Amino acid sequence: MAATELIIKDREREQENARRRREEEEENARRKREEENTSRKREEEDAKKKKDEEDAKRKKREEEAKKQKEEDAKKKKEEEDAKRKKEEEDAKKKKEDEDAKRKKEEEDAERKEEEEDAKAKFESHKKMMVQLKGQPRLPKFAVPKRYDIWLKPNLSTCKFTGSIAIELNIVADSSFIVLNVAKLSIDTASLSFTYHLATANSSNSNQPLYVDVVEEDEILVLDFADTLPIRIGLLTITFKGTLNDKMKGFYTSKE
Repeated sequence: MAATELIIKDREREQENARRRREEEEENARRKREEENTSRKREEEDAKKKKDEEDAKRKKREEEAKKQKEEDAKKKKEEEDAKRKKEEEDAKKKKEDEDAKRKKEEEDAERKEEEEDAKAKFESHKKMMVQLKGQPRLPKFAVPKRYDIWLKPNLSTCKFTGSIAIELNIVADSSFIVLNVAKLSIDTASLSFTYHLATANSSNSNQPLYVDVVEEDEILVLDFADTLPIRIGLLTITFKGTLNDKMKGFYTSKE
Protein backbone atom coordinates (compact mmCIF):
# COMPACT_ATOMS: atom_id res chain seq x y z
CA MET A 1 0.00 0.00 0.00
CA ALA A 2 2.74 2.34 0.92
CA ALA A 3 4.63 1.48 -2.26
CA THR A 4 1.57 2.09 -4.41
CA GLU A 5 0.95 5.50 -2.91
CA LEU A 6 4.57 6.35 -3.41
CA ILE A 7 4.34 5.38 -7.03
CA ILE A 8 1.19 7.46 -7.43
CA LYS A 9 2.80 10.49 -5.83
CA ASP A 10 5.87 10.14 -8.05
CA ARG A 11 3.62 9.97 -11.10
CA GLU A 12 1.65 13.01 -9.98
CA ARG A 13 4.90 14.86 -9.32
CA GLU A 14 6.16 13.92 -12.76
CA GLN A 15 2.87 15.04 -14.31
CA GLU A 16 3.07 18.32 -12.39
CA ASN A 17 6.62 18.84 -13.52
CA ALA A 18 5.63 18.01 -17.10
CA ARG A 19 2.75 20.45 -16.86
CA ARG A 20 5.02 23.12 -15.50
CA ARG A 21 7.59 22.46 -18.22
CA ARG A 22 4.83 22.60 -20.82
CA GLU A 23 3.53 25.88 -19.38
CA GLU A 24 7.09 27.27 -19.35
CA GLU A 25 7.56 26.18 -22.94
CA GLU A 26 4.25 27.73 -23.88
CA GLU A 27 5.18 30.91 -22.02
CA ASN A 28 8.56 31.01 -23.70
CA ALA A 29 6.90 30.38 -27.07
CA ARG A 30 4.34 33.11 -26.35
CA ARG A 31 7.09 35.51 -25.23
CA LYS A 32 9.13 34.60 -28.29
CA ARG A 33 6.13 35.22 -30.53
CA GLU A 34 5.56 38.57 -28.84
CA GLU A 35 9.21 39.46 -29.25
CA GLU A 36 9.08 38.39 -32.88
CA ASN A 37 5.84 40.35 -33.37
CA THR A 38 7.38 43.36 -31.63
CA SER A 39 10.54 43.02 -33.72
CA ARG A 40 8.53 42.59 -36.90
CA LYS A 41 6.33 45.52 -35.98
CA ARG A 42 9.43 47.62 -35.25
CA GLU A 43 10.95 46.54 -38.55
CA GLU A 44 7.72 47.37 -40.36
CA GLU A 45 7.57 50.76 -38.62
CA ASP A 46 11.23 51.35 -39.43
CA ALA A 47 10.61 50.28 -43.02
CA LYS A 48 7.53 52.54 -43.18
CA LYS A 49 9.45 55.40 -41.62
CA LYS A 50 12.32 54.83 -44.04
CA LYS A 51 9.86 54.67 -46.94
CA ASP A 52 8.10 57.84 -45.70
CA GLU A 53 11.48 59.58 -45.45
CA GLU A 54 12.46 58.40 -48.92
CA ASP A 55 9.05 59.44 -50.26
CA ALA A 56 9.44 62.83 -48.57
CA LYS A 57 12.95 63.22 -50.00
CA ARG A 58 11.75 62.17 -53.46
CA LYS A 59 8.80 64.56 -53.25
CA LYS A 60 11.13 67.35 -52.13
CA ARG A 61 13.49 66.57 -55.01
CA GLU A 62 10.56 66.53 -57.42
CA GLU A 63 9.25 69.83 -56.05
CA GLU A 64 12.72 71.37 -56.23
CA ALA A 65 13.14 70.02 -59.76
CA LYS A 66 9.70 71.40 -60.71
CA LYS A 67 10.53 74.74 -59.10
CA GLN A 68 13.89 74.84 -60.86
CA LYS A 69 12.18 73.97 -64.15
CA GLU A 70 9.65 76.75 -63.62
CA GLU A 71 12.43 79.20 -62.74
CA ASP A 72 14.40 78.11 -65.80
CA ALA A 73 11.29 78.48 -67.99
CA LYS A 74 10.58 81.90 -66.46
CA LYS A 75 14.19 82.98 -66.95
CA LYS A 76 14.14 81.69 -70.53
CA LYS A 77 10.88 83.55 -71.21
CA GLU A 78 12.29 86.75 -69.68
CA GLU A 79 15.41 86.38 -71.83
CA GLU A 80 13.28 85.75 -74.93
CA ASP A 81 11.03 88.70 -74.05
CA ALA A 82 14.07 90.91 -73.48
CA LYS A 83 15.59 89.72 -76.76
CA ARG A 84 12.33 90.28 -78.65
CA LYS A 85 11.91 93.71 -77.04
CA LYS A 86 15.46 94.66 -77.99
CA GLU A 87 14.88 93.43 -81.53
CA GLU A 88 11.64 95.43 -81.71
CA GLU A 89 13.40 98.52 -80.30
CA ASP A 90 16.29 98.06 -82.72
CA ALA A 91 13.84 97.58 -85.60
CA LYS A 92 11.86 100.64 -84.46
CA LYS A 93 15.04 102.72 -84.14
CA LYS A 94 16.23 101.51 -87.54
CA LYS A 95 12.85 102.41 -89.06
CA GLU A 96 12.90 105.81 -87.34
CA ASP A 97 16.45 106.39 -88.61
CA GLU A 98 15.42 105.31 -92.11
CA ASP A 99 12.28 107.48 -91.94
CA ALA A 100 14.32 110.43 -90.67
CA LYS A 101 16.91 109.87 -93.40
CA ARG A 102 14.21 109.52 -96.07
CA LYS A 103 12.41 112.60 -94.73
CA LYS A 104 15.65 114.59 -94.77
CA GLU A 105 16.37 113.39 -98.31
CA GLU A 106 12.83 114.34 -99.36
CA GLU A 107 13.15 117.73 -97.63
CA ASP A 108 16.57 118.28 -99.21
CA ALA A 109 15.17 117.27 -102.60
CA GLU A 110 12.12 119.47 -102.08
CA ARG A 111 14.28 122.38 -100.93
CA LYS A 112 16.61 121.85 -103.89
CA GLU A 113 13.62 121.71 -106.23
CA GLU A 114 12.20 124.87 -104.65
CA GLU A 115 15.58 126.58 -104.98
CA GLU A 116 15.82 125.47 -108.60
CA ASP A 117 12.21 126.57 -109.22
CA ALA A 118 12.93 129.90 -107.52
CA LYS A 119 16.10 130.32 -109.54
CA ALA A 120 14.27 129.42 -112.76
CA LYS A 121 11.42 131.75 -111.79
CA PHE A 122 13.85 134.57 -111.09
CA GLU A 123 15.63 134.02 -114.41
CA SER A 124 12.24 133.98 -116.15
CA HIS A 125 11.29 137.15 -114.27
CA LYS A 126 14.50 138.93 -115.31
CA LYS A 127 14.02 137.82 -118.90
CA MET A 128 10.42 139.07 -118.96
CA MET A 129 11.42 142.36 -117.31
CA VAL A 130 13.87 142.94 -120.14
CA GLN A 131 11.05 142.31 -122.63
CA LEU A 132 8.60 144.59 -120.80
CA LYS A 133 10.89 147.59 -120.42
CA GLY A 134 10.74 150.29 -123.09
CA GLN A 135 7.48 149.04 -124.63
CA PRO A 136 5.09 151.73 -125.88
CA ARG A 137 2.02 149.78 -124.79
CA LEU A 138 1.06 147.45 -121.98
CA PRO A 139 0.98 143.73 -122.78
CA LYS A 140 -2.43 142.14 -123.42
CA PHE A 141 -2.20 139.44 -120.71
CA ALA A 142 -5.02 141.10 -118.77
CA VAL A 143 -7.87 143.38 -119.86
CA PRO A 144 -9.36 145.82 -117.29
CA LYS A 145 -13.15 145.72 -117.04
CA ARG A 146 -13.83 148.08 -114.13
CA TYR A 147 -11.97 150.48 -111.81
CA ASP A 148 -13.06 151.39 -108.28
CA ILE A 149 -10.72 154.01 -106.84
CA TRP A 150 -10.64 155.69 -103.43
CA LEU A 151 -8.47 158.79 -102.77
CA LYS A 152 -7.85 160.79 -99.59
CA PRO A 153 -5.86 163.98 -100.20
CA ASN A 154 -4.26 166.15 -97.50
CA LEU A 155 -4.15 169.63 -99.00
CA SER A 156 -2.05 171.04 -96.18
CA THR A 157 0.77 168.55 -96.74
CA CYS A 158 0.10 167.97 -100.45
CA LYS A 159 0.09 164.25 -99.77
CA PHE A 160 -2.57 161.64 -100.49
CA THR A 161 -3.36 158.02 -99.86
CA GLY A 162 -5.57 155.78 -101.87
CA SER A 163 -6.60 152.34 -102.95
CA ILE A 164 -7.91 150.82 -106.14
CA ALA A 165 -9.79 147.66 -107.05
CA ILE A 166 -9.47 146.68 -110.69
CA GLU A 167 -11.62 144.00 -112.25
CA LEU A 168 -9.35 142.20 -114.68
CA ASN A 169 -10.11 139.61 -117.29
CA ILE A 170 -7.09 137.29 -117.65
CA VAL A 171 -7.13 136.34 -121.34
CA ALA A 172 -3.76 134.58 -121.81
CA ASP A 173 -1.53 132.22 -119.88
CA SER A 174 0.81 134.39 -117.86
CA SER A 175 1.99 134.98 -114.34
CA PHE A 176 2.38 138.73 -115.01
CA ILE A 177 0.08 141.71 -114.60
CA VAL A 178 1.45 145.04 -115.88
CA LEU A 179 -0.12 148.42 -114.97
CA ASN A 180 0.66 152.08 -115.62
CA VAL A 181 1.94 153.75 -112.45
CA ALA A 182 3.56 157.16 -112.09
CA LYS A 183 5.03 158.76 -108.98
CA LEU A 184 3.28 156.43 -106.53
CA SER A 185 4.60 154.52 -103.50
CA ILE A 186 3.01 151.07 -103.65
CA ASP A 187 2.16 149.20 -100.45
CA THR A 188 3.40 145.79 -101.59
CA ALA A 189 1.76 144.05 -98.62
CA SER A 190 -1.64 145.19 -99.86
CA LEU A 191 -1.27 143.70 -103.34
CA SER A 192 -3.69 140.87 -103.95
CA PHE A 193 -5.34 139.21 -106.94
CA THR A 194 -8.51 137.31 -106.04
CA TYR A 195 -10.60 135.13 -108.31
CA HIS A 196 -13.57 132.87 -107.74
CA LEU A 197 -13.07 129.12 -107.83
CA ALA A 198 -15.30 126.61 -109.59
CA THR A 199 -16.79 125.52 -106.26
CA ALA A 200 -19.60 127.66 -104.93
CA ASN A 201 -18.88 130.48 -102.49
CA SER A 202 -15.12 129.99 -102.55
CA SER A 203 -12.24 132.06 -103.85
CA ASN A 204 -8.48 132.11 -104.05
CA SER A 205 -6.27 135.06 -103.23
CA ASN A 206 -2.71 135.39 -104.58
CA GLN A 207 0.07 137.76 -103.64
CA PRO A 208 2.74 138.52 -106.26
CA LEU A 209 6.16 136.95 -105.86
CA TYR A 210 7.98 139.92 -107.43
CA VAL A 211 6.90 143.57 -107.47
CA ASP A 212 8.82 145.95 -109.74
CA VAL A 213 8.19 149.64 -110.36
CA VAL A 214 9.93 150.79 -113.55
CA GLU A 215 9.91 154.55 -113.13
CA GLU A 216 11.34 155.38 -116.55
CA ASP A 217 8.53 153.47 -118.24
CA GLU A 218 5.96 154.37 -115.56
CA ILE A 219 4.83 150.77 -115.13
CA LEU A 220 4.16 148.45 -112.22
CA VAL A 221 5.03 144.81 -112.89
CA LEU A 222 3.46 142.10 -110.73
CA ASP A 223 4.87 138.59 -111.17
CA PHE A 224 2.98 135.78 -109.42
CA ALA A 225 4.41 132.39 -108.47
CA ASP A 226 2.00 130.46 -110.72
CA THR A 227 0.28 131.06 -114.01
CA LEU A 228 -2.92 132.99 -113.43
CA PRO A 229 -6.17 131.23 -114.42
CA ILE A 230 -7.96 132.52 -117.51
CA ARG A 231 -10.95 134.13 -115.86
CA ILE A 232 -12.05 137.40 -114.25
CA GLY A 233 -10.40 138.41 -111.00
CA LEU A 234 -10.03 141.42 -108.74
CA LEU A 235 -6.69 143.19 -108.24
CA THR A 236 -6.45 145.42 -105.15
CA ILE A 237 -3.66 147.93 -104.47
CA THR A 238 -3.04 150.46 -101.71
CA PHE A 239 -0.72 153.37 -102.43
CA LYS A 240 0.33 156.86 -101.45
CA GLY A 241 1.75 159.79 -103.33
CA THR A 242 2.38 163.53 -103.56
CA LEU A 243 0.02 166.07 -105.07
CA ASN A 244 1.89 167.82 -107.88
CA ASP A 245 1.30 171.00 -109.88
CA LYS A 246 2.42 169.60 -113.22
CA MET A 247 -1.06 168.89 -114.54
CA LYS A 248 -0.32 165.16 -114.46
CA GLY A 249 -1.79 162.38 -112.36
CA PHE A 250 -3.43 163.60 -109.16
CA TYR A 251 -2.45 167.25 -109.00
CA THR A 252 -3.45 170.53 -107.35
CA SER A 253 -4.73 173.57 -109.17
CA LYS A 254 -4.56 177.13 -107.92
CA GLU A 255 -7.35 178.31 -110.17
